[in-house]
Amino acid sequence: MATDSTGEKPTAGLRHPPLERLIDAYHDGRFADAIKGFRRLARQGNARASYYLGEMYKEGLGVKVNLTKAFELFRDSARRDDSDGMVALADAYLRGEGVERDAHLAGVYYQRAAEQGNSEGWRSLGDMYFRGEGVDRDYVRAYGLYRQADRHEHPWAQYRLGLCHLEGLGVRTNLGKALKYLMLAAARGVIAAKYQLGLMHLDGRGVDRDPAFGYRYILEAALADTANPAGELLSQTLGCDIRDMEPAEIVRRAYRLIHVAPTRRRRAPAGTVN
Repeated sequence: MATDSTGEKPTAGLRHPPLERLIDAYHDGRFADAIKGFRRLARQGNARASYYLGEMYKEGLGVKVNLTKAFELFRDSARRDDSDGMVALADAYLRGEGVERDAHLAGVYYQRAAEQGNSEGWRSLGDMYFRGEGVDRDYVRAYGLYRQADRHEHPWAQYRLGLCHLEGLGVRTNLGKALKYLMLAAARGVIAAKYQLGLMHLDGRGVDRDPAFGYRYILEAALADTANPAGELLSQTLGCDIRDMEPAEIVRRAYRLIHVAPTRRRRAPAGTVN
């Protein structure tokens, strides 16, 4: 086939766009193009195409939600050794989405994905032991699995490691390491980590007590989701329900907290460790 001046093959007229272009279309929201190409490649036995097509049926992207179809596609992808397909299949088994719930099989596929170096596999398996979901709760085992995921800098695993060191779950309490992991997770966008950092600064736990700095973390977490524990705490402290407020109004009301913070705060909402 002829090439253009850049040395690349022209795309016009190609029957099957390369997988990478279909993935770009998926992430760009061009779902009609993506799903057509993924279907063709999936029929040819492409494991990655089956995985992405499964995600589209699961989330209703360009098609109606069909969890049974998504499960079948994830199973096809996993059988062809795609580690993301294995994680998606494990998620389906764990949540009973498109298939009868089976926590044992969920753990099997998380483990297989992890053995291929998939950090989400390590993290998800760690969560099963952390929560005691489908297995006996085992913080020591969970901690070890999170350490594996952290080798790939998995943000949620870093958050869990921070909690483990903060509360002495599966490992001795170490506030310095807790601060380190929570800061890593917060920098990568984990809202729960920002909430925990806020509490640490409000209480002076592992850091110099700095309520103003602590409420900055609380505010950031609350703005991301006003119904989470950070939003509850901010509502309690401000004496008003912030759930239906515009972000600008929340920031305005919290101004005094992040500049001249009170010496005491209300009790933090329960359920901060999830």
